[in-house]
Amino acid sequence: MLQALVAYLPYFTIPDGHIGPIPLHPFGVLVATGIMVGHRIATKRAMLLGLSAEKFESLVFWTVATGIVLSHVLDAIFYHPQQVMENPLYLFKIWAGLSSFGGFFGAAVGFLVYLRNNPDVDGWKAADAIGYGLPWGWLFGRAGCATVHDHPGRPTTHWLAVDFPASGVRQFEFPPGPRFDLGVLELMLTPILIVTVILVAKRTMKRGAVIGALCTVYPFLRFPLDFLRETPTNGGDIRYFGLTPGHFASVGCLCIGLYCLNHARNDTRPVLAAKPKTDKSDEKKSDEKKSDEKKSDEKKSDEKKSDEKKSDAQQG
Repeated sequence: MLQALVAYLPYFTIPDGHIGPIPLHPFGVLVATGIMVGHRIATKRAMLLGLSAEKFESLVFWTVATGIVLSHVLDAIFYHPQQVMENPLYLFKIWAGLSSFGGFFGAAVGFLVYLRNNPDVDGWKAADAIGYGLPWGWLFGRAGCATVHDHPGRPTTHWLAVDFPASGVRQFEFPPGPRFDLGVLELMLTPILIVTVILVAKRTMKRGAVIGALCTVYPFLRFPLDFLRETPTNGGDIRYFGLTPGHFASVGCLCIGLYCLNHARNDTRPVLAAKPKTDKSDEKKSDEKKSDEKKSDEKKSDEKKSDEKKSDAQQG
């Protein structure tokens, strides 16, 4: 009786579209939109921090590229090890599945490799710029997850449950009915990350503060959510010692965040090069010197003209 009175969230999907013969999948479109939006916002932040536009564009390219590739590779290894053992080529099917933490790790690899080859780029500034744009793009990425329902959770009668149908866009290994949808829940929580980076960026420009705050806050949102995931027997995430790969990755992310915040706290290097201060007396002396030089040049010019006139008169 109680369950009948509870209004669950609808199982919402977006149908595939087409541009001529080219199919448009909603998940791919939303992820691509997220990358573009996050990139745009991160680039503006990078310019504000004084980074080279050309260098930052190149850095973002390698960061995103390695992030996408390793996102699938790590998803396959840690979430679908049996499938990899049966068909190793699954590692190269990038479109077959992505892991958020795998993407973070892959992006970090590309980021660090680029910095190693370009030591003139300030890595802390670049990390803060990317961290500022990331949650904005993340909002679209999780919206994609929410439309394809690829993170099913445990059955529940909670009002935040999504009412999974008996048949629909995809076939599930578990019975229909209301259950948590981790994509939907994280989509609802992502604005907290956006507010976090905005507030930190407004309060301080110390290098490492924004990316540190982001990496510290996200695990507190993600870690408890992974307890709501469906079990492996019903098509949910695999467990290691009773915990999902996301649990272990959350701990690692928290450690990185605390390290970055500690760096920001101890960082004494100015973010932007300060303009040299000039004393008023020095400015006055400089103006007097310029005036004297101008008078001297005018005097020399008059003397030269006078000599030329005398020379013309003697020749005449």
